[in-house]
Amino acid sequence: LTPVVVYFPTAGEARIRRDGQLIGIQRFDVGNHEIDTSSLPYGIYSVEVEVVSGSRTVSRSMYTVNKPFSSNVSETLRWQMWGGMYSRDKSVVNYKKYAKRKNEQDNTYYYDYDTKHKDTMSLVGASFSKRSGMVDWNASTYMMREHIVSELWASLNLTDYFSVNTQTMAASDGTYRANYGANLSLPWQIGSVWYSHEQLSSGKFLDIYESKGNTWGASFSLPSFGLPSAGNLSLMRQEDDLYRYKRYQLDYSQGLYAGRYGTARLRVGMSRNKYDGYYEEKDRYVMLDFAIPLGNTVSVGVSHNRDTGTALNGSASRPFEGDYLKSATANVSKAFNSRQDRSVSGGGSVNFDTPWNSNILSVQSGMG
Repeated sequence: LTPVVVYFPTAGEARIRRDGQLIGIQRFDVGNHEIDTSSLPYGIYSVEVEVVSGSRTVSRSMYTVNKPFSSNVSETLRWQMWGGMYSRDKSVVNYKKYAKRKNEQDNTYYYDYDTKHKDTMSLVGASFSKRSGMVDWNASTYMMREHIVSELWASLNLTDYFSVNTQTMAASDGTYRANYGANLSLPWQIGSVWYSHEQLSSGKFLDIYESKGNTWGASFSLPSFGLPSAGNLSLMRQEDDLYRYKRYQLDYSQGLYAGRYGTARLRVGMSRNKYDGYYEEKDRYVMLDFAIPLGNTVSVGVSHNRDTGTALNGSASRPFEGDYLKSATANVSKAFNSRQDRSVSGGGSVNFDTPWNSNILSVQSGMG
């Protein structure tokens, strides 16, 4: 539903934490990138995304992962009774407990979790799903100790081009959630536009990260507008009234060459984060991506960040066909007029897949 888009001033990794626990690491090149939630747990929950490059934390921000499980919806009513035990290591009472702190060492901001002790409780409930004409829906009701929680997800496909969806939740402790959105596919394959509104309020028992804001985005295929030599343009705006922040992302990509020797692509973009009463960041980047027939990818370009100033960036990646080793990446960045002590940073990672697990080994470093 609502994508989680993070900006990287230099190539690095995103460390994804839920209630302080690390649940994923993903590597990205310079620019705005959407976090891949396919490997994350299902549900609607808050995560802290830490952007790390060259052993330095670039930013920390809170996002909402919205990943409902709705693949089993059919025209036949399906239902299930279920139960078990639920354990939470940390529980946050309400949004006022999320205090924004400043790290004096690197001038970054982070969220200080004010939490309670570990909690374990029984869980029992029932779920239903059905496709009724143009409406797909599923609903769940469950009990956590003496608290009752009800959730509903519904999607209405009005046409092949336009759909609306909603997600609601209410609990006996006063917690509630209201999400709704719309998606519009523009005719002649010229692009798409989407919008979502989210409001979450925490009660006395459930631990959720409160929010109240809107997100909208659009993507356009410029050749469909009669510009055959142009590329693709995408933009997104996100705001939250409770935490008083606004995020803007703008990206443009265009293919420059495709032939027997490989491909070349241009990427240009900007990111702007504004936190009322704290600070404002404006970042820009220009990158050239080269891919050769053997599968190797090389990217070079420049970026500008509030802390690093203007930086020259380079990265390379290569896939492997082995049973265990899947890919390897490396990156280096040279910053000019940097506020940081380390003007040269770099890193690398190796992805491997074994019969026991699939993981990533990552190293980040920096020097003056």
